[in-house]
Amino acid sequence: MSEIPAFLLDLEEAFNAAMVSNDVDRIAACVSDDWLLITPEAGPISRKVILDAIASGRLTHATMRKQALHGQVLGDTAWVTGRGQNTGTFAGQPISLLQAN
Repeated sequence: MSEIPAFLLDLEEAFNAAMVSNDVDRIAACVSDDWLLITPEAGPISRKVILDAIASGRLTHATMRKQALHGQVLGDTAWVTGRGQNTGTFAGQPISLLQAN
């Protein structure tokens, strides 16, 4: 796979910063309406479910980064995928998803 274009890396960093801000409007501006978070525990989770959890304070993020990034531009479409690593809280309990598999 070729190198990820710099503008996609910049967008990924903006997304990470938005998640750590816990600002729903800022996060929403970074993701499409059909964006999904894929988790090993619950499978695909919709944008709405994630944003609602953050808006309610049930989910917070203190750190957010990605490993194993892949990305490409094909015509007027671009994509980036990676394995998220983060810390924060869920339902008042600390979470830490930093392990590499």
